[in-house]
Amino acid sequence: MEEGWNRLNAKGDWICDYMQPKNTNTYTFRCVGVEDVPVFNLIALFYEMDLIHTWLPFCQESMELGQLAMYCKQGYVRISLYWPLHDRECLLYGYGVDDLDNGNILIFFDSRESDEVDIPKPQVCLFVCLFVNNKKKENIKTY
Repeated sequence: MEEGWNRLNAKGDWICDYMQPKNTNTYTFRCVGVEDVPVFNLIALFYEMDLIHTWLPFCQESMELGQLAMYCKQGYVRISLYWPLHDRECLLYGYGVDDLDNGNILIFFDSRESDEVDIPKPQVCLFVCLFVNNKKKENIKTY
């Protein structure tokens, strides 16, 4: 295990770890695993930013702020928690890499600091990286 990370749970091909960065009152969580899922269902979860609030628990608001390129978007998500906790807001930057000819897709999301958009603290910091590898190209079709 990497230095600073503590194992929270391990089940099958999935592990969940956490760490508390030094001199902070925050925790960082990560989940890593392998799962057999329909690739286009997975892509739709992240591509439709304005619909995230319809399936993500506690998400009160989500919107696409802009499409910067064909496979590159910026979005906003607000998570409402119970009193006395304040809402958490997240500004997301995401992009995808299409290598379907070789059966691969990369989906990357990261929360970004922005001088142009004022996001009140506390905020959610998010990093998501999905690599889809399907060498047999099963269930992957290009149109």
